Amino acid sequence: MNKFSGTIQAIQTHGSLSQLEIETGGLMLCTIIIETPETADYLKTGNTIQLIFKETEVILSKSMDSLLSVENQIPGNILEIQKGSLLYRVRLETKAGIITSVITKRSGDKLNFSEGDEVVAMIKNNEIMLSR
Repeated sequence: MNKFSGTIQAIQTHGSLSQLEIETGGLMLCTIIIETPETADYLKTGNTIQLIFKETEVILSKSMDSLLSVENQIPGNILEIQKGSLLYRVRLETKAGIITSVITKRSGDKLNFSEGDEVVAMIKNNEIMLSR
């Protein structure tokens, strides 16, 4: 699991859903959760929370593309690539901290990743979980 601390900067609620903007490492990440400030007391602007997302939920690219629907785009550098027969485990250094991604060998070979490469980690809003 990838895990970072962040500070809630903004909360927008509609029905039972809340969209949060969270600052971590100088970056702004966004998540949508099925909770509201009325149902979860930790949902307050200024509160520090943990952002958690699976390695398999991290998409990697060699460039930032503002035309994608994935809002959370985090630039970083590849620290390590562990190559398996079916999957690659890629560790990145970012402003938010170390992010690990698990991608298919086929994708890793196609993108021709190497240690030191500049890449972008992308995480869909609904894939980021929160914890106190």
